[in-house]
Amino acid sequence: MKSIKKAPMCRKNRWRRLTVLALLPVLLFNSGCWNQVEVVNTVEAVGMFFDIENGQPLLGLQLAEPASSQSGTQPKKPINVYSAGATFSEAARRVMLDVPRLPMWSHVGVMLMGIELTQTDLAMIADFLARNRNVRKTSFLFVAEGNSKDFLEAELPIETYPILGLRKLIRIQEQQTGIYKPVTVDDFLQALAEPGVEPTAPQVVVNEVDGKKVLGLHGTAVFRERRQVGMLDEQESMGFRLMNPGMVTGGLFTFPPPGEEAQNKYISIELTRSLAKVKPQIEGNHLKKININIDAEGNFYEQNFAGNMISLENIGKIEAATDEEMQKRVMAAVGKAQSLQSDIFGWGRMIRQQDPSLWANLAGDWPLVFSGLEVEVTVNFAIRRTYLLDQSFEYLE
Repeated sequence: MKSIKKAPMCRKNRWRRLTVLALLPVLLFNSGCWNQVEVVNTVEAVGMFFDIENGQPLLGLQLAEPASSQSGTQPKKPINVYSAGATFSEAARRVMLDVPRLPMWSHVGVMLMGIELTQTDLAMIADFLARNRNVRKTSFLFVAEGNSKDFLEAELPIETYPILGLRKLIRIQEQQTGIYKPVTVDDFLQALAEPGVEPTAPQVVVNEVDGKKVLGLHGTAVFRERRQVGMLDEQESMGFRLMNPGMVTGGLFTFPPPGEEAQNKYISIELTRSLAKVKPQIEGNHLKKININIDAEGNFYEQNFAGNMISLENIGKIEAATDEEMQKRVMAAVGKAQSLQSDIFGWGRMIRQQDPSLWANLAGDWPLVFSGLEVEVTVNFAIRRTYLLDQSFEYLE
């Protein structure tokens, strides 16, 4: 059998192919695009506000003032723009009636939802957040408690753009105080859409400080069936954060020392890491209770009274007192969520994944079932270090 030999490529065809390959990058990167915009015709959007005013969607936008073409310095005054429409998409487009540059929507790092919107129906904003390709899903989401326009006009210490500064504020407080859990747009939408879990978001308020309006964190908004139904206070928010899936790091617990009945005596314990394991106790086809086991460790940080708290005997007592304090805050969060019939912990989702047949029986009445669940919390806390002193400071009499 004769082998068939391929005819050699002619030199002319070879040069044609090389020419096409050489021109391909030029064709790809220099071709026109229907939505191409010159940089000089854009402005950076740093924060957005969504609310309802007079029955219509209201959109507030905080813009970064463009740098001066002569000095090159960035002015420190944000620009606030408000627009309304039948939908939030229309309100966003109507911004173009007042702003001569196209806002760079994907630069928005913080989004606020007004209380009027959250207590009406989240369906009014969910489609805009989920469908719009310009919405940055890693943006941090907050609920604004109060007059909508006050939030864009309020200040935040040190920060040039107050709304964008909330992104730094929610991150730094989590590591230092361990109170509020940051929530992204993606986190919120997943909890809103998935059965067996309800969304939450940290709340922002406007405080009056020395005659100025200043932004501050205040509570965690709790939702049920697309509406805000209540909030967690600081202690409850700390307990809620401790039950987050995965490792929790950072935070500070301050409480009276064990065995001390005098007032104004406190110790501070720094939390370095904590891991919660949640397990539903199922017997047959019945959900009996929820078991929560938390393993944590941290450091003895401070005491505000004379006496030696750092001893082998006291270390065990401090660890037991910290167990009790963490358990108290977790149970406070559970009690508040159950009173609101809002499964913000995702226990229903856990049951749905582990036992689909049991979830099928519970899903219809889950808010009621959740509110009556027995919950058992066990905390095992260990002190790892005492920093610069191995015993408490001694005062000379």
